[in-house]
Amino acid sequence: MSTFAHYKAFSRPLPKVYTLEEIEAAVADEPAVMRAMADCFVALSQGKVSVPPIQTMGQEPCAPFQASGGTQTCVKSGYINGDDFYVSKVATGGFLDNSKAGVSPNTGCMLIFSQATGRLEAILLDEGLLLLLLASASPPRNSGNEDLPECE
Repeated sequence: MSTFAHYKAFSRPLPKVYTLEEIEAAVADEPAVMRAMADCFVALSQGKVSVPPIQTMGQEPCAPFQASGGTQTCVKSGYINGDDFYVSKVATGGFLDNSKAGVSPNTGCMLIFSQATGRLEAILLDEGLLLLLLASASPPRNSGNEDLPECE
């Protein structure tokens, strides 16, 4: 059996691709999203989350990208121990000349994989929106907010 035939025998539907518009609709209830993200920070502080080191490209010790200074791409991954999925996020930043071409200087996507099979299940084309929400929900920015759980 050829390599291609082997993989074709296991073919499944393509991963679901979520557009920015679909993601914006899903996170429209911003207070609920902030509470859910805060719950994730609590799980992280309790050791219930696995987060490998960040991979950074375009910054030292790697060679710089072709774009002008300060540009980078980071790959961040993690998962809640025992959950169904793990996530790898690819985010770019600092591509300041992009605005001249009508393109955001920051962008990104998230890849959602099954912890049970390793199969890519979904692609979130969030253009960096989810990263902005994450930054808004981070504990230092929410200190003193009684509506969000405290990290232990």
